[in-house]
Amino acid sequence: MNALKELEEIRKRKKELETLEKETLNPVLTNFDNLLLIQEWFEYLASQKENFPKSSSIEYRQRYLFIVALLYSPGTLLGDSLIRGLRNRLAELFHISTYAVSHSLKSVWFYYCHYKDFKEDVDYIYSEILFRIELHRLK
Repeated sequence: MNALKELEEIRKRKKELETLEKETLNPVLTNFDNLLLIQEWFEYLASQKENFPKSSSIEYRQRYLFIVALLYSPGTLLGDSLIRGLRNRLAELFHISTYAVSHSLKSVWFYYCHYKDFKEDVDYIYSEILFRIELHRLK
């Protein structure tokens, strides 16, 4: 009987976790046409932030890739595949290979979890971009 009670609790928790996963991994944006606007906002916000990495640096690109992944394909940060077509669009935007996009995305979750400056930069810019997305009603 104890085993059944335990299984009942596990199933309940599993449903809660599945709901949380579905809500958390639901993308904010799906239209790739918004990428240029997101990039413009990112560039502006980055230019306003003191001690932000230079736009030509890998660190700058990593912050941008993190935010785009969070907006379009949040599961990518946890090891899921990037949604179809996004890697190519990002490679075009940065004039880098699709391999470089994938390679950078493998590291950014670690940086977010372990580097205070990276986390603070991303949190600030992400919240500002979310505000603008809602303001402009982007999809």
